Amino acid sequence: MDESRRPTSIALGSSQDRTTDSHLCVEVIRSKSSLTPRVGIILGTGLGEFAETLEERVEFAYAEIPGFPVPSAAGHRGRLILGKIGRVDVAVLQGRCHLYEGRAYEEVCHPVRTLHRLGVSSLITTCAAGGLATDLRVGDLLVLQDHVNLQFRRSVNFTNGFQFPYCERTSEKLLEIMRKQDIPGRLGSYLAVTGPNYETRAELRFFRRIADSIGMSTIPEVLTAHQLGMSVASLATITNVCNPDQAIVADCDHVIAAAAETAPRVRRLITTFLENGLCRSDTMSPVTASQTLK
Repeated sequence: MDESRRPTSIALGSSQDRTTDSHLCVEVIRSKSSLTPRVGIILGTGLGEFAETLEERVEFAYAEIPGFPVPSAAGHRGRLILGKIGRVDVAVLQGRCHLYEGRAYEEVCHPVRTLHRLGVSSLITTCAAGGLATDLRVGDLLVLQDHVNLQFRRSVNFTNGFQFPYCERTSEKLLEIMRKQDIPGRLGSYLAVTGPNYETRAELRFFRRIADSIGMSTIPEVLTAHQLGMSVASLATITNVCNPDQAIVADCDHVIAAAAETAPRVRRLITTFLENGLCRSDTMSPVTASQTLK
């Protein structure tokens, strides 16, 4: 699950304000880089090291970019990095803001809208998550096929539907690479809560019935990207096992450390995926539950 929580002020803005901010963001970014990224990557807790491996890197602190919220949670550096993975131009968000930080929904989604305006058409999100399903272990990767949104906040601007926001073809390719690289994991579902508190035992018993993993991020970005017509794939790295029958208290430092342990395999997976060709069009149909790793 996601991480350290320190509330910050809420800054609300109109739709016109957000559009203006996105234009200003692109102007700032274009002033320092001529790269045209088609792929965006959001790095969750403990996974920021991935961005350090990009070639031809150009870095921006979120504070330099108009309207970008600066993360206050541990494990989120708050930088946009443009660069290359092989021949692919990418834009990497090194950390994210969460609703529990006191941010408005549209603030959390603003970086995704900026990536779209930059030309990004495919988005890969990553996050740290607690394992609800009994077969999951720390270090496993879930390729998300669906989610349960219990954050109770949605954009009012969805018009094209979002029942199946996760790209089926992309998920299949990621699973195939995981098999070849002996990366433990499978397809699964993700349940998002607002936080900042972790769950009670009773809540965990209930949540186990409806999802495989749990966290406090990802869904706002996924829904926004899908609304904008972007192809979306999401990876959740299991950083702690949520067992309501064991008195194990979730700890922020442990979550960050566990995520960092999985960072090399996440980097290897995404790098191989991009080097072998990204899914550029799909039907947005749901992935079948039978497509799991054995």
